[in-house]
Amino acid sequence: MDDPGKTSATGVRELLRRLAAYLEHPNAASLLVGMFIAVLLLFQAAKLAMTFLLPSGWQISGYYLDGAFYGVLLGLGGAWLASIVVLAVGRQYKRSLGRLLVVPPILLVGGLVTALSYLFVPSRISGWPIDTAYSPSRGKHYVLAYDVVPTDTCYLVFSAKSTLVNPIWKVEFDGNLLDYSEDGSLTENPHLILSGDEKVLVIGRGGHLTDAILIDAHQPLTQFVPWADQGQWQRRTDLIAAILARHASPTTQPVASLADAQIRTILQEFCRDLGRTLTRELSADGWRVTCQVDEVRPDRGRIQLWFVVECAKGDTTHHFVRDMTLVEDSGCLLMLQQDGGISWSSAEEKRLCERVRDLILEHAGAGTLLE
Repeated sequence: MDDPGKTSATGVRELLRRLAAYLEHPNAASLLVGMFIAVLLLFQAAKLAMTFLLPSGWQISGYYLDGAFYGVLLGLGGAWLASIVVLAVGRQYKRSLGRLLVVPPILLVGGLVTALSYLFVPSRISGWPIDTAYSPSRGKHYVLAYDVVPTDTCYLVFSAKSTLVNPIWKVEFDGNLLDYSEDGSLTENPHLILSGDEKVLVIGRGGHLTDAILIDAHQPLTQFVPWADQGQWQRRTDLIAAILARHASPTTQPVASLADAQIRTILQEFCRDLGRTLTRELSADGWRVTCQVDEVRPDRGRIQLWFVVECAKGDTTHHFVRDMTLVEDSGCLLMLQQDGGISWSSAEEKRLCERVRDLILEHAGAGTLLE
């Protein structure tokens, strides 16, 4: 009776012999190059198809997509390298050297095909993740990945339930909530930070903390800033660091949302305090200042406040309408942005309006917490 182990080993050797013989054949080179280009095109076409066939905001995990893609490319590259070795062992040195020398042109063509397909066959499917953060209370992994944008470096945050090997990713926070690298800066070492109480997700890039999102409300806690102003990025980093410190302690106690009456009460108290502050600063010039809430309006999860600053001196009175944007954060109001413009009808009013604006910004800039 034949030995099964010996028969198996003989079969493997015969298979390897046939594979080596095929790799020596000139047709093998054409087939491998054709498969390489086809994989590049088919991968982009498959992602484009998934863009339209999958429900909006969902995609196949980037682990599986890029794993399959680069796995096939690695196999093709290994077969090409094996063909070079087989030819060299068979003393076909010219053909072996020829296949080695065509590697750079093949990679160049592959790069051009990839770039063109990326531009002209655009998809919305992200690949291998950059970083992840796990929220035990939600049983959810947050996954940071690149958004598919040809012109800028943009980001998306996905979520995967229970395990990172979950084949389905859901867009948790899209690019509209995140800042992007319009000038190509702040793209090094992108990473995620989950606050201690698991309520805030922060993105750090290029040595700065660039984004902070209130998870359950899907609200950014910072405003976009001009990319040319690097000083603002440091101020924004300091603001986000303060937010992380405020949310550092784990808690199991849910914080009730503020009612409209509570929001208005907090804002009225802020305006009264602001009026007293402005009066102290401007009293040397004889001005008495009061601030009054004019309108409070919800705006896509945020709160828009318009308030009137009245400056009175003798028979002269000036009114300036100011506004600010806030968001609710753990039972408080966090200021995101203030109106930086001015309005005037005379040179005196312009100077006063500028002074009032600057004093308000000094008293309560972005990141101020109203309780």
